[in-house]
Amino acid sequence: MTKAPKGSGRRAKKTLKKAEVMESAAEKPLIYRDDVVKCGKYGDVLGIVMEAAGDYDSYDSSDDYDDDEDEYYWHGTRGGGGGGGRGRGGGGGGFDGSNMDYDEDDDVLPDGKAAVRWTDGYETVDDMTDITVIDRNFVLGDVVASASDPTGQLGVVMDVNKIVDLKAANGDIIKGVSSKDLTCIRKFSEDDFVVMGPWLGQVEQVFENVTVAFDDGSACIVYRADNSELLPAQEPPFDETNCPFYPGQRVRAASPSFFKHCKWLSGFWKKSFREGTVVKLETDSVDVYWKESAYRGTDTDQVDFPAKSQKPKNLAVLSCISYADWQLGDWCLLPSPPQTASYGNDASTSVELTESSGVPLNIPEAGQTIKGKKAESSGVVSTDASCVELGSGHIVDGPCRIEKKGKQVDESSSNKSGENKESEHIISKEPAEHKKQHKVRSRRAERKRKRDKKFESALWIVNTMTKVDVVWQDATREYQLDSTSLIPIRNPNDHEFFPDDYVVDKSSNDVDNSSEGLRVGIVRRVNSKERTACVRWLKPVSKPDEPKEFDCEEVLSAYELDGHPDHDYNYGYVVARLPSVSNSSETANFGSIVENQDESSTNFTNLSWIGNIIGFQDGDIKVKWGDGTVSKVGHHEVYVVYEEDDEEWSESESFGSDSSASWGTAAEDKMEVDDSEKEVDQKTRDLVHGENDGAAEEKDELKTKDSFKHFDIAQNPVDHHFITGNGEGMSGRKWTKKVQQEWNVLEKDLPDAIYVRVFEDRMDLIRAVIVGASETPYQDGLFFFDFKIPPEYPQVPPVAFYHSGGLELNPNLYPDGKVCLSLLHTWDGNDGELWDSSYSTILQVLVSLQGLVLNSKPYFNEPGYEKQIGSSEGEKNSLSFNENTYLMSLRSMLYLLRRPPMHFEDFVKDHFRKRGLYILKACEAYLGGSCIGSLTEEACTTEKSREHSCSTGFKLTLAKILPRLISALREVGVDCRQFEHLEKTENLQNIKES
Repeated sequence: MTKAPKGSGRRAKKTLKKAEVMESAAEKPLIYRDDVVKCGKYGDVLGIVMEAAGDYDSYDSSDDYDDDEDEYYWHGTRGGGGGGGRGRGGGGGGFDGSNMDYDEDDDVLPDGKAAVRWTDGYETVDDMTDITVIDRNFVLGDVVASASDPTGQLGVVMDVNKIVDLKAANGDIIKGVSSKDLTCIRKFSEDDFVVMGPWLGQVEQVFENVTVAFDDGSACIVYRADNSELLPAQEPPFDETNCPFYPGQRVRAASPSFFKHCKWLSGFWKKSFREGTVVKLETDSVDVYWKESAYRGTDTDQVDFPAKSQKPKNLAVLSCISYADWQLGDWCLLPSPPQTASYGNDASTSVELTESSGVPLNIPEAGQTIKGKKAESSGVVSTDASCVELGSGHIVDGPCRIEKKGKQVDESSSNKSGENKESEHIISKEPAEHKKQHKVRSRRAERKRKRDKKFESALWIVNTMTKVDVVWQDATREYQLDSTSLIPIRNPNDHEFFPDDYVVDKSSNDVDNSSEGLRVGIVRRVNSKERTACVRWLKPVSKPDEPKEFDCEEVLSAYELDGHPDHDYNYGYVVARLPSVSNSSETANFGSIVENQDESSTNFTNLSWIGNIIGFQDGDIKVKWGDGTVSKVGHHEVYVVYEEDDEEWSESESFGSDSSASWGTAAEDKMEVDDSEKEVDQKTRDLVHGENDGAAEEKDELKTKDSFKHFDIAQNPVDHHFITGNGEGMSGRKWTKKVQQEWNVLEKDLPDAIYVRVFEDRMDLIRAVIVGASETPYQDGLFFFDFKIPPEYPQVPPVAFYHSGGLELNPNLYPDGKVCLSLLHTWDGNDGELWDSSYSTILQVLVSLQGLVLNSKPYFNEPGYEKQIGSSEGEKNSLSFNENTYLMSLRSMLYLLRRPPMHFEDFVKDHFRKRGLYILKACEAYLGGSCIGSLTEEACTTEKSREHSCSTGFKLTLAKILPRLISALREVGVDCRQFEHLEKTENLQNIKES
């Protein structure tokens, strides 16, 4: 199943010790973005977490808050301070909470804080310890873990059951409504999937005609309303970008003459018309980005896509699982009365959920004070609570129980008499002049009631309760779990698999890393702790539509598996039928129907070829189609319609590529320099040794025995990555002098673990190798880089290429050879992290690669992952990443022994001849359980080695690599007799049994 996308850039961080990590994880409250929360000091008001410190899925930025401030406010202040302004305490500054879409220059939350937007319109930053999570939002396909065991096995959300409380315009509450009973106010919303005949697209923009009624009964239509010209009368508590207008909403014109140019349905425009009530919405047109055709891959392919702008009557919305998307603060409609809903009002004796409830939620009632202003009389009309209307034609008859000042009142027996007495009392005591005013108000209220009765007022979601069904990695299933008992896992590592995942066996063709002939299987269950998976292998078939047959069942290492490149499915995914297994008719009934839905959901027969995945069974996929039917199909009968850009999910992607993933960058700290280049490079090395305790430092005796020069000039680099081009641009005395200066610096100041070759006939080319440092997962590995010095050098940085052998060993080093580094301008960075022609050097690039990229915990190089440092999830993922990195490093050694780069052939052989026994000694220590990246240069264990034991999955894969590694080392002259026991085949069985 698809792992979540990865984030943005990072700085090198000091890692925490195990005790600090566990203590931090235990004390830190589990609060995440989009959580529904409340805070005791604000009463019962609910809010949504907009950002939580340490939640790496929240927006990233670089500056810090002032830790001396306890709370920050944007729209208004709690407890005084002149509300309405942005910034702290109602003043200026602070970050803008109106959309929470910060850029790199905006503030970040201090540790232990959460930014919350409350339903009363305020925004605050509070201590997480003061916040209680009431509900947590999940959708189908989300990866989760148990809140009581965050580092335990993972699960996938199979289904969501959401119950909501709704608030009407007059303040009445409808409790316990299933989200499946709700309908959207807008028929179309941005990002909706829509179908038009054989075409599937995604909504980009919706244009609506809005009917606005005014207090005197006049009404007009605002065609293709723009929310920059037609504004809400009061700023909404939440961002309404996906529902800018709704029935019952009070709106105002941005300019005095705005309504003058609208189409008037009744009455005439007046200068005083600046504010009115939305009574009707009608979609004018929809802009659609067309993605797929039902005839894809057939002779009947339609070359021309439909027009981008479409009338709504031509489109049908795919909404099979939209019930899971509702959340606190959404506006909705309730077209039919729920069977189990209850009704109540905290402040009124009447329960009026009628079409006449046109007063919007954010318009205050008479006498109510909001943000320092006293509201005028709203003219709300009270009605008999024994007859409750829920929209057009829907009435709940009989008495209903409501809340009145904390007490249950039977309105059928008390409401009418109470109202009559109150009315008589008012009339008898009113002076004559007040009676006239009362009649005027009554006539106005009556006109408003008649006007508002013509539309169905929107309802506001004021509370949610979410329960989810989860399938865990060990194949157990749990149903109706409280969402707060789970936590979201934003970025599971690449070796987390789940039941029913399609996988391929990488070890079945480990020599040339080709996808040809790989075994394909289906995951039965996973042991998350030991990194093993039980897989049912499929027998090979000659055609995709042949019936699948299972072969054997096997437990093997998760590091030997890859997700299948063509069969990547998850709950909730949108899939389309492949026409090769169906009739050409759009209304054909595909697959074996296992469940029929309500007839009302089958109006659009052209939705029968598009649907959402709702389950898996024995390698087949259960799909709920857009026409309401449910069927089980084979993986060869459907394909996934991704929401990502076509460039990221192109059909031409080769197996094993990860171009859609976002690798990270190491941010380099700016080095202060003076006129001496030698002093500059000395400071560079000091920086690396200061931030990476595991930097390689070879012993003096090894240096004296080293016959391979650290720096030398070679000839004819025919295998250099940048050899093409014949060295154009290598002219000019200034350029040549600068390159020679770089050579001098490299010759004098190269660290012991870096070797460089330059080329007399191609001064624009450089080749370098870095030896992996001890106490890292790269220990004793060799990492080769080719550089090209451009004609504009040093105004622009050199261009780099990494010889990966097709392996991914580091988030900054792509399998295709790209080196992701701010210093090389291949990743964004702050000014101090980018190339500066006044002091940046090639030596600085090499030392940055050595110390900041090939470090002890490369997992945190992943963009945005520095926020996980110290978290239980981050440390768990880092351990797994290190295990896989070490296995990839061993495979890289095998690759280099077979294909050493030119001019480094002798160096490669000599390196592994000298270090071969230490490499095998390290492998033996890791098979014994030592923590990856914890060994000394002589491969001896340290105190750190006992912190974590390697997983069974790691040991299984290592045991399979060792025979080939020992054989390759023998060929270069290593005496491996003391490690012959590592070649025995029974080691695998012993590992499985242990």
